[in-house]
Amino acid sequence: MDQGIGVGIHASVLGRLQDEPVLPSDRKVFFRQDFAGRIAKDRPEFQIQIGRQAVVDSVGLNFQAGLQQPDPHSQIRCGSGRRGLGVEVHRFEGLMGGLEQGGLQIFPHPQFLGRVAGVGILQLGLAQGGVEFQFDRVGERGAQAGNGGPGEGFGDFLAARRSGQQAQDKGQQCSHTAAGHGHSDGPMMAGRWGALRHRVEPSGEHAPHRRLGYDIRHRTETQTEMQQAITKAETLACPLRLVYSSGDSSRRTGGKVLIRPYLIEAGGSSRACMLVLGLLNLRDAAAALLQDGHILAAAEEERFVRTKHVTALPLQAIRYCLQEAGARLDDLDAIAVPWKYWVVGRRAALALGAMVRSPALFRVKGRRSAERLSHEWTEQVLLTSKLRDTFGPSRTKPVFLDHHLCHAASTFLVSPFERAAILVVDGASEAHTSMLGLGEGRQITALKRTNLPHSLGQFYAAITAYLGFTPDQDEYIVMGLAAYGEPRYAETLRRQILTLAPEGAFRLNTRLLDFHLARVGLFVPELLRLLGPNRKADEEITQRHRDVAASAQLVLEETLLHLARYLKDATGAENLCLAGGVAFNCVANSRLRQEVGFRQVYVQPAAGDAGAALGSALWLAARRGELRQREVMTSAYLGPQFSEDECRQAVERAGLSAQTLAEEALCDRVATELAHGRLVFWFQGRMEWGPRALGNRSLLADPRREDMRELINSKVKLRQPFRPFAPSVLEERAAEYFELTESSPFMLFTHKARPAAKGVIPAVIHVDGTARVQTVDREANPRYRKLIEAFTQKTGVPVLLNTSFNVNEPIVCTPDEAVQCFLRTEVDWLVMGNLLVSRPEAVRRAT
Repeated sequence: MDQGIGVGIHASVLGRLQDEPVLPSDRKVFFRQDFAGRIAKDRPEFQIQIGRQAVVDSVGLNFQAGLQQPDPHSQIRCGSGRRGLGVEVHRFEGLMGGLEQGGLQIFPHPQFLGRVAGVGILQLGLAQGGVEFQFDRVGERGAQAGNGGPGEGFGDFLAARRSGQQAQDKGQQCSHTAAGHGHSDGPMMAGRWGALRHRVEPSGEHAPHRRLGYDIRHRTETQTEMQQAITKAETLACPLRLVYSSGDSSRRTGGKVLIRPYLIEAGGSSRACMLVLGLLNLRDAAAALLQDGHILAAAEEERFVRTKHVTALPLQAIRYCLQEAGARLDDLDAIAVPWKYWVVGRRAALALGAMVRSPALFRVKGRRSAERLSHEWTEQVLLTSKLRDTFGPSRTKPVFLDHHLCHAASTFLVSPFERAAILVVDGASEAHTSMLGLGEGRQITALKRTNLPHSLGQFYAAITAYLGFTPDQDEYIVMGLAAYGEPRYAETLRRQILTLAPEGAFRLNTRLLDFHLARVGLFVPELLRLLGPNRKADEEITQRHRDVAASAQLVLEETLLHLARYLKDATGAENLCLAGGVAFNCVANSRLRQEVGFRQVYVQPAAGDAGAALGSALWLAARRGELRQREVMTSAYLGPQFSEDECRQAVERAGLSAQTLAEEALCDRVATELAHGRLVFWFQGRMEWGPRALGNRSLLADPRREDMRELINSKVKLRQPFRPFAPSVLEERAAEYFELTESSPFMLFTHKARPAAKGVIPAVIHVDGTARVQTVDREANPRYRKLIEAFTQKTGVPVLLNTSFNVNEPIVCTPDEAVQCFLRTEVDWLVMGNLLVSRPEAVRRAT
């Protein structure tokens, strides 16, 4: 290589590589002198851009094909960032042993564009002469848009066969399935990268439309670990590409490999998927990770830090999402946040108004507003640095989005509808309290908004505080209590506090019912004259309290119906999507489904602020044109899962013993125990997304026993006796027991029980004759369904009582938390995976 020319780093060749300036390097990379003609040393604008970690000291890189032709697409253009060659090289030392003869050959694609998308830059194929890397191409749109996303056409990939011959037909898909793949045992590469030879076989059929494949980015040192990654990809029955990255363990963030998806388009071309992280770092903190429209992971921070409704940067939820992808922060294409923190004018004006009206009011309201605004500003302004301090550098900065549009995206963009009306109602966004919108395809249009302080969510929260419960947390208790009352105060609330206005508007009289005062237990004398004294938390619940709850619930429902009817008239849409904290009111949801005339109503399982984290990722991807597929959310199982070994270790740490049973035997045994009236904690698979336990973190019981509610409250929950428990029912038999015509997988609607059901499953029928139903189909949760089927065989009843696996804390996440919760209660059995854990006689309920 004494004839080679030294080529350094030149940041202007392609502008910005992966949205970051290329860092300077004192390393030299030698190219053959005949590469693309002679590149003059005195023409720095023609220098080739090399990735930040280039370490190639002694091996010649032989660039061949394409660049020596006069074709305009083959020219290296520099300075403008329009087209050219981009190379990212990851620490090749130790890789070159035994490859002197074959060399390392890099084939630039003739239309490779400047912006290198994602991590799918170097594709590994194995040939007789050595190791070949072939670049993908990055589409023109990605190169010019400057939006941080990957390009359109991510290129054809190299399928290397054992014989060393390349695949002849570019249109033929290369897939990796359980039936068609092969491995060889001989070593191929020496050094820290591990030894591996792998054959990728062509699939038997041509996909008529796009489908997913997976890149595997290797960060391991052994063939065994790499083989495990390949096996994981095989289970997906998707095409597979191997993309090698640094073996430096200091650069690992969760997981040992990055399984990076790409899409195979019709005709055989492929492109990278976009990785988008959505996060909410305010109340109900959460994070969600999106891969080109597919929801890879989502979780609330409270499950990890064990504090309900925690307000924090969701570091643990983010870490989980990254680990689920095997990714680092700098692998992300975008970070979305569902809050425009600089939009503060409306709330600042309200605080000033409070100061003018009453110094005493300002001391509460003004201080709370100032504290909240200060917190919002601090959290958002420092977000980038906090993420960097925890997860390392990122090549993208957070994008702050409209809160209600993110709520809208969280429900519409995962709904089964191509066109739908969207109703978002919560306490407040940056400056609004509700949004009426229209979703069409991947577009969402805000048609009408309600300004602060006129808030349905804050109205209901203030009533919650008036009744002695915790606002912004215990509203579901008020909803349950309402069934025991009569709406004797509804007319007073309509006339004095919450009034309807034309064109889907409403007004809240905050002089009588102020949310900020209510949450600290202060109520104006005029309100107390109208409704009577507010209840203290330790006071007995009287009929008057039940009647106030019933009145507030009725007025809430009427206001939502008013909004929905206007929205239907304005849009002509046949379907409705709901989001925002008020969408957790399943009684109101049911009236919207039944009385407005919409064909279907869809609610995403995390309808509250946590769901806005998911919505922000969806909305940002849609805005950038990267949401190429819309995935209907039919399952809420998006959280962490744990292996049987991890479950067993948690059992052993607690000094307990467990039986291991096959699935059929396990379901049969648990069904028998349930049929005999015993309580079972059921811990399986991935944790649920959203506040409902849906069969993976659940406490299960026999719904046929009328005293089961009292039994659970005395042994486990220690909660108010008027709160109902929910039924899980086989989907195809749900109509036998409840008046419903469509599935209800997320427990977000109530349904009237049929007369015959009330005597059969009394433990899950509320005092008003309704139930918050979960229908269980054959695909979303197979093991939970098998358990219900086993219970059906023994009892003839296809229903289980299902409530959350927790006691005055967030739903359990890990096996250790499950075991500790089990030991604090008098539940008879704990099931984790295939493990059946009994309570020994010596173990008593902790006090």
